[in-house]
Amino acid sequence: MTRARRTPDEPRPDPATEAYLAGLALVRANPALDALDATFCRADCRSAPPNGLALVDSDGRVHAHPTRRAEPAEWAWALAHCLLHLGFGHVPAARGTRVPPDACDLAARCVVVHRFQQTFPVGRPPDGLPATFPGGDEEQLAARWRRDGIPPAYAHCGAGGTAPTRSSSRGSASPRPPTGRPLSRTPSPVPCPPPWTSRAAGATTSGARGCRSARGSAP
Repeated sequence: MTRARRTPDEPRPDPATEAYLAGLALVRANPALDALDATFCRADCRSAPPNGLALVDSDGRVHAHPTRRAEPAEWAWALAHCLLHLGFGHVPAARGTRVPPDACDLAARCVVVHRFQQTFPVGRPPDGLPATFPGGDEEQLAARWRRDGIPPAYAHCGAGGTAPTRSSSRGSASPRPPTGRPLSRTPSPVPCPPPWTSRAAGATTSGARGCRSARGSAP
């Protein structure tokens, strides 16, 4: 049987996009994660981390790097990591002036999420991230690291590479996540155009064109 030839106008498959969509499908196949009211921004996204896979803002938008290549399982892990930051209340809604988290807060929150993911396996973490994590909650870890310094292995162990995984943005509280804690969100002063939601039926594209940079995020 001869293979059908591609027509000149038919777009070539983009391996990076195919892998991202396959990873997103793994996340959406998990009922707990798919129940969260999150949106995914990728095409022309200006808020994606330059050196990582994804970050999440407190409006419930997950900003994925538009061209970075990764395995579907790695995308699934990164997107789940971002959603769990929302579920753990790491990007809470706030009115007025808010004190941004410091490097110790950010590192501690990523450690707590990463540690939870070892018991809630969706995908697999990219190579180079730690395999073991210290005990303690976010506040205990952050206080310890303000005193002793952040161990290098845990300084950037989220989905955003060297960028924080979480960012502030506009939004309101919504459904309860798998952890049982309220899913809360904050405003994004410069929001993206509306992308599709994680529960949008029949969604086949993942992106918001003209995404503008959001302040505050979580990797």
